[in-house]
Amino acid sequence: MAGLLAVPFVLMYGLSAVQMSHAGWFSLKPTVTETTVTLGSSPVNDGRALARILMDQNHLRGEIRQVKATDSGFQLSTVPMFGLIAGQ
Repeated sequence: MAGLLAVPFVLMYGLSAVQMSHAGWFSLKPTVTETTVTLGSSPVNDGRALARILMDQNHLRGEIRQVKATDSGFQLSTVPMFGLIAGQ
């Protein structure tokens, strides 16, 4: 019985060892997507509020990492949450 309890841990150990020794086999680099959005006269002066509005409009979920004011508006950096669908 104790052997059956150890099987998941031994399997995970083996898989992580393969991943570490053969890192070239796995794609672990994050995907970066840049999008430029032009807004009309937006009354929103807060970058985080604007990011939340844009994420809601585009059915995106995730973490707002960085908001930087620029001469032409805002530069927003977000990290998406996978597996979540809008409306859940």
